[in-house]
Amino acid sequence: FLAVVVYFIIPFLPRLPFIPGHTVETHGVLGTVEAVTSFHTTIKKFDGTMVFIPNAMVVASKILNFSYTPHRRIEIPLKIQPDSDLDVAKQQLLAVAAGSEKVRPEPAPAVFATGADAAGIELVMYCWVANADFLGARSDLWQEILRVVGQGSGLALALPQQEVVVSGAAQFSTTNSTG
Repeated sequence: FLAVVVYFIIPFLPRLPFIPGHTVETHGVLGTVEAVTSFHTTIKKFDGTMVFIPNAMVVASKILNFSYTPHRRIEIPLKIQPDSDLDVAKQQLLAVAAGSEKVRPEPAPAVFATGADAAGIELVMYCWVANADFLGARSDLWQEILRVVGQGSGLALALPQQEVVVSGAAQFSTTNSTG
């Protein structure tokens, strides 16, 4: 009798879109699924801590399953000096992406200017890598970009700037008391 009840109830129970071993992000937690029970999901975060999330909260939140995605896009935002040659900067960044064996040739890496102000020109480099190589490839690309910047290759990052505004009617006076 119990087998018949279970057979008819199972299709109506919510199924989680992951299994142990998948890399997921749910309820603000990113890590590898260690176990799924009828009450909670256990996720091991990349810092080694274990998180137990009730399945009701998992089902109610957005779930990103990175294990179903064979490739991921890397996005590297940069701000270069305002007097930089934009074409040279784009060529340098594309050369960095092309020089990495982890970056996929298709879709081709791309660099776009996304904004500009007195502090600099905002660029974003996009490229695709295998999901398993995501963190390592992103780190390698950043290191190579910083190496290229250090060589004086025409790619110069903008220096961080902070604007300070003094409000109010402050008056400054200088007195000379030589008397």
